Amino acid sequence: MNKLLGILAIMSITASCVNATAGDDVNCGTANSAGGMASDCNGCGANSTIQGLFSASGASNCKVTDCMADPGSNLNGWMCKSCNNVSGANGAYYQGMIYFEGFQCVVQCDPGSAPDSNNICQAVGGGQVSCGTPSFPFSTDCIPCVKDASKQNLFSPNISPNCSVKDCTVDPGSDLNGWMCKSCNSNLKAHSVYSAGTFFSGSACVASCPTGYVADSNNNCQATNGGDVGCGTAGTAGGKATDCKGCGANSTIQGLFSVSGTPNCKVTDCTANPGSNLNGWMCKSCNGAFNAHTAYSAGKLLSGTACVASCPTGYAADSNNTCQATNGGDVDCGTAGTAGGKATDCNGCGSNSTIQGLFSVSGTPNCKVTDCTANPGSNLNGWMCKSCNGAFNAHTAYSAGKLLSGTACVASCPTGYAADSNNICQADPISTTSSYLLTLAFTILLLCLLI
Repeated sequence: MNKLLGILAIMSITASCVNATAGDDVNCGTANSAGGMASDCNGCGANSTIQGLFSASGASNCKVTDCMADPGSNLNGWMCKSCNNVSGANGAYYQGMIYFEGFQCVVQCDPGSAPDSNNICQAVGGGQVSCGTPSFPFSTDCIPCVKDASKQNLFSPNISPNCSVKDCTVDPGSDLNGWMCKSCNSNLKAHSVYSAGTFFSGSACVASCPTGYVADSNNNCQATNGGDVGCGTAGTAGGKATDCKGCGANSTIQGLFSVSGTPNCKVTDCTANPGSNLNGWMCKSCNGAFNAHTAYSAGKLLSGTACVASCPTGYAADSNNTCQATNGGDVDCGTAGTAGGKATDCNGCGSNSTIQGLFSVSGTPNCKVTDCTANPGSNLNGWMCKSCNGAFNAHTAYSAGKLLSGTACVASCPTGYAADSNNICQADPISTTSSYLLTLAFTILLLCLLI
């Protein structure tokens, strides 16, 4: 009888000891809607093997079934926390070591790491991004990663040319930029500002740039529209232009612009190929715009079918930013050349080689003033008046007309004068003779009356 009681006592003690190897409750279980025990322990491990090392407990809790067993490679944060205070637990568990880092339980995470919701130490630093100053083998500094060089300490240099955000758990505030969004977005412990995406738009991280924007090399969303140009119809002061009808010759081209502050408009999308719609306003709006199509890269003026930085010799920009020829119209003062060809020279266009040199040969027998924008000074003659009157951007000397009277261009010769074959107003012999005879007749009549 005494032996039986002894055996029962030993069994009781053994059962007590075996029960004591179970871990403490940890809240990784699936809550049972009906109350009572957790439905399962699926949240306690990455796979069914690890989950099977736990037993459901109260509410949403589970606990390691046997803390004396060697967890081996199954060890995780929930196991560290459940078994850390169990007497006689396996050597993998130690009192107070409630987090998992690397391959073991630890009291606290190493500097640069913090525990996640699964009690696993995660690095608080961000991923590597290529914004460092290149060197070998590590980046020299992280100045290119920030707007203000004094803030480069937010990053740590890494393998060249990379840097990474030191602590993604901290709210970056106004220092937030595209490099920070990209570095911290995938960090499990990162501040909520990084959760939306790897690009920076306005003042927030985003997964992709909004319509009308594309990411630049710094992961910042940049507008694809062009700069303001004054081709819109003026609207209310302080408001937007009424429309963009002045920006193009037809509704298709006008539709490529968006109204801006009056009287301005701007090209809506400079990344698109303008094709045959290209004009001077588009060149001006899109030249220098971020990620603009190569059609706009050369300059802000239109010459022929291409944007240029400046108009070629013999051309000047008009009010629509289009290069217009500065030469005059054809006048027939050249020496006739071969039929269908050009005039041989312009010797008939001026009384000396200096004036003749102001003309260029054209279709025979014509010549034309090469540059009507220049002041002709004392070289002005009738052929120049005729060639340059009405020419684009012509000098004011030519504005009055196509004939030369005295030292100025005029629309018509004064009374008593008529234009000769060189477009110069000369005294009219017929008019002069008639005037003389009339005067003589009047004089004779007066003498007769006096007699």
